Amino acid sequence: MDTKYILDSTAFYAGLPSLPIKFYTTPQVIDEVKHIKSRYGFIDLLIETKRLEVIEPNDEYLQRARELSFTSGDIKSLSNADLSIIALALFLNAEVITNDYAIINVLRNVNSNVIGKNIRIGKWVRHCTACNVSYSSVYDICNICGNKLKKRLK
Repeated sequence: MDTKYILDSTAFYAGLPSLPIKFYTTPQVIDEVKHIKSRYGFIDLLIETKRLEVIEPNDEYLQRARELSFTSGDIKSLSNADLSIIALALFLNAEVITNDYAIINVLRNVNSNVIGKNIRIGKWVRHCTACNVSYSSVYDICNICGNKLKKRLK
Protein backbone atom coordinates (compact mmCIF):
# COMPACT_ATOMS: atom_id res chain seq x y z
CA MET A 1 0.00 0.00 0.00
CA ASP A 2 1.30 3.44 -0.95
CA THR A 3 1.90 6.02 1.74
CA LYS A 4 -0.68 8.80 1.73
CA TYR A 5 0.46 12.36 2.39
CA ILE A 6 -1.83 15.10 3.64
CA LEU A 7 -0.80 18.70 3.04
CA ASP A 8 -1.33 21.55 5.46
CA SER A 9 -1.27 25.09 4.04
CA THR A 10 2.43 25.44 4.88
CA ALA A 11 3.28 22.74 2.36
CA PHE A 12 1.70 24.80 -0.41
CA TYR A 13 3.75 27.85 0.59
CA ALA A 14 6.92 25.72 0.57
CA GLY A 15 6.19 24.26 -2.87
CA LEU A 16 6.07 20.61 -1.80
CA PRO A 17 3.22 19.62 -4.15
CA SER A 18 5.66 19.66 -7.07
CA LEU A 19 6.93 16.24 -5.95
CA PRO A 20 5.75 13.41 -8.25
CA ILE A 21 3.42 11.73 -5.72
CA LYS A 22 -0.27 11.98 -4.83
CA PHE A 23 -1.32 14.31 -2.02
CA TYR A 24 -4.51 14.94 -0.07
CA THR A 25 -5.88 18.04 1.61
CA THR A 26 -9.16 19.56 2.72
CA PRO A 27 -11.37 22.32 1.30
CA GLN A 28 -10.52 24.48 4.33
CA VAL A 29 -6.81 24.36 3.47
CA ILE A 30 -7.54 25.20 -0.18
CA ASP A 31 -9.50 28.24 1.08
CA GLU A 32 -6.47 29.30 3.16
CA VAL A 33 -4.04 29.14 0.23
CA LYS A 34 -6.19 30.25 -2.69
CA HIS A 35 -5.01 33.84 -2.26
CA ILE A 36 -1.68 32.76 -3.72
CA LYS A 37 -2.68 33.91 -7.19
CA SER A 38 0.53 32.85 -8.91
CA ARG A 39 0.30 29.35 -7.48
CA TYR A 40 -3.45 28.81 -7.49
CA GLY A 41 -3.35 27.74 -11.13
CA PHE A 42 -0.80 25.18 -10.00
CA ILE A 43 -3.21 23.91 -7.32
CA ASP A 44 -5.97 23.62 -9.94
CA LEU A 45 -3.57 21.69 -12.17
CA LEU A 46 -2.70 19.29 -9.34
CA ILE A 47 -6.41 18.64 -8.76
CA GLU A 48 -7.15 18.20 -12.48
CA THR A 49 -4.28 15.73 -12.92
CA LYS A 50 -5.42 13.82 -9.80
CA ARG A 51 -2.13 14.46 -7.96
CA LEU A 52 -4.06 16.35 -5.29
CA GLU A 53 -7.36 15.10 -3.91
CA VAL A 54 -9.46 17.45 -1.82
CA ILE A 55 -11.51 15.55 0.76
CA GLU A 56 -13.95 16.87 3.35
CA PRO A 57 -13.56 14.72 6.48
CA ASN A 58 -16.86 13.59 7.96
CA ASP A 59 -18.27 14.83 11.25
CA GLU A 60 -17.18 11.72 13.17
CA TYR A 61 -13.51 12.40 12.41
CA LEU A 62 -13.87 16.16 12.97
CA GLN A 63 -15.32 15.44 16.41
CA ARG A 64 -12.46 13.03 17.16
CA ALA A 65 -9.95 15.71 16.06
CA ARG A 66 -11.59 18.21 18.44
CA GLU A 67 -11.50 15.69 21.31
CA LEU A 68 -7.84 14.88 20.74
CA SER A 69 -7.00 18.59 20.49
CA PHE A 70 -8.84 19.30 23.71
CA THR A 71 -7.04 16.41 25.46
CA SER A 72 -3.61 17.60 24.29
CA GLY A 73 -4.45 21.20 25.21
CA ASP A 74 -3.97 22.48 21.67
CA ILE A 75 -7.62 23.26 20.91
CA LYS A 76 -7.22 27.04 21.31
CA SER A 77 -4.28 27.07 18.88
CA LEU A 78 -6.03 25.28 16.02
CA SER A 79 -8.07 26.79 13.20
CA ASN A 80 -10.90 24.95 11.46
CA ALA A 81 -8.47 24.14 8.65
CA ASP A 82 -6.02 22.66 11.17
CA LEU A 83 -8.78 20.51 12.70
CA SER A 84 -9.79 19.37 9.21
CA ILE A 85 -6.20 18.23 8.55
CA ILE A 86 -6.13 16.24 11.80
CA ALA A 87 -9.50 14.69 10.97
CA LEU A 88 -8.35 13.74 7.47
CA ALA A 89 -5.17 12.18 8.87
CA LEU A 90 -7.28 10.05 11.20
CA PHE A 91 -9.72 9.13 8.41
CA LEU A 92 -7.07 8.17 5.84
CA ASN A 93 -4.53 6.88 8.37
CA ALA A 94 -2.06 9.07 6.51
CA GLU A 95 1.07 11.10 7.18
CA VAL A 96 0.71 14.87 7.48
CA ILE A 97 3.23 17.36 6.12
CA THR A 98 3.14 20.48 8.28
CA ASN A 99 5.22 22.77 10.44
CA ASP A 100 2.31 23.72 12.71
CA TYR A 101 3.32 22.86 16.28
CA ALA A 102 -0.26 22.29 17.45
CA ILE A 103 -1.08 19.86 14.60
CA ILE A 104 2.19 18.02 15.19
CA ASN A 105 1.54 17.77 18.93
CA VAL A 106 -2.02 16.45 18.55
CA LEU A 107 -1.05 13.83 15.97
CA ARG A 108 2.12 12.68 17.72
CA ASN A 109 0.16 12.27 20.95
CA VAL A 110 -1.89 9.59 19.18
CA ASN A 111 1.16 8.09 17.45
CA SER A 112 0.24 9.34 13.99
CA ASN A 113 3.03 9.99 11.52
CA VAL A 114 3.83 13.63 10.98
CA ILE A 115 6.52 15.02 8.71
CA GLY A 116 7.52 18.29 10.28
CA LYS A 117 9.63 19.89 12.90
CA ASN A 118 11.19 17.70 15.55
CA ILE A 119 9.48 19.03 18.66
CA ARG A 120 8.76 17.82 22.16
CA ILE A 121 5.24 16.48 22.51
CA GLY A 122 2.97 16.43 25.49
CA LYS A 123 -0.17 17.91 26.97
CA TRP A 124 -0.57 21.66 27.38
CA VAL A 125 -1.69 22.89 30.76
CA ARG A 126 -2.24 26.35 32.23
CA HIS A 127 -0.05 27.03 35.25
CA CYS A 128 -0.20 29.70 37.96
CA THR A 129 3.30 30.84 38.80
CA ALA A 130 2.08 32.41 42.07
CA CYS A 131 0.17 29.42 43.49
CA ASN A 132 2.08 26.70 41.62
CA VAL A 133 -1.22 25.11 40.58
CA SER A 134 -1.94 23.64 37.12
CA TYR A 135 -5.27 23.70 35.32
CA SER A 136 -6.55 22.19 32.08
CA SER A 137 -5.83 24.29 29.03
CA VAL A 138 -9.31 25.84 28.94
CA TYR A 139 -8.71 28.10 31.94
CA ASP A 140 -7.03 31.50 31.67
CA ILE A 141 -7.27 32.78 35.27
CA CYS A 142 -6.22 31.06 38.52
CA ASN A 143 -9.24 30.10 40.65
CA ILE A 144 -7.20 30.64 43.84
CA CYS A 145 -5.42 33.98 43.38
CA GLY A 146 -6.87 35.42 40.16
CA ASN A 147 -3.51 35.67 38.35
CA LYS A 148 -3.30 35.11 34.62
CA LEU A 149 -2.20 31.52 33.88
CA LYS A 150 0.80 30.70 31.70
CA LYS A 151 0.73 27.92 29.11
CA ARG A 152 3.30 25.14 29.45
CA LEU A 153 3.89 21.66 28.11
CA LYS A 154 3.49 18.96 30.74
